[in-house]
Amino acid sequence: KKCTNLTYSLYEGASFKMMKAIARRAAQTASSTLWAGTAHFTDSGGGATDVIVIKHPSGLMLCSSFHAQLPRQSKQELLGCKVQVFVNNVPTVLSMVLDRDLICCFEDGSYRASPEELASLNLRPGRNALRYELVHPCNNDRSLSLRAEIHLWKSTDKIVVVDIDGTVTKTDVAGFGAEKLGYEYIHAGVCEAVTAVSRLGYRVILSLYLSLSFSFS
Repeated sequence: KKCTNLTYSLYEGASFKMMKAIARRAAQTASSTLWAGTAHFTDSGGGATDVIVIKHPSGLMLCSSFHAQLPRQSKQELLGCKVQVFVNNVPTVLSMVLDRDLICCFEDGSYRASPEELASLNLRPGRNALRYELVHPCNNDRSLSLRAEIHLWKSTDKIVVVDIDGTVTKTDVAGFGAEKLGYEYIHAGVCEAVTAVSRLGYRVILSLYLSLSFSFS
């Protein structure tokens, strides 16, 4: 019994140390590649999620939300500043503004583009590059940009949603930062299973329960 308790204590202590190391490393690196041209920020970083556009046989196009948030790296008042949207490096008719939480929204306060606006984007089937550029109100500076992807799917496409936290990964928190420290912290066979599903013709959506700050880390 003493041996069992000692083994458990050692395991528990090692797990706690690993979790601390993961948290420390994640805090140092999570924001390193999010924004081009930005300085240092940690848990106040920004990020964006991918957008899915569905095209119906009638030609009607509908989309998921355009979710993007700037890093809170500056105390300067940026409420209402313009954010221009690019698709495949081409300027679009989409124009967004910043709210008080530095979240991008359309001028009507929504987060979804209209069917007419989506039709004007000239999306290619499948994956397209998406970029948000902040237009500085004083000098028109565009050094702050955020990248994501926008996917064009058909309404007849088959979709499988895969949860990541605690499903693909063995635990919620450790699964997020373990790979940054060289640990393999996913369940065996997951990659092969998802690949097999994709080869059957399914579109795979990976669901991650993390804030926008970690979407690109």
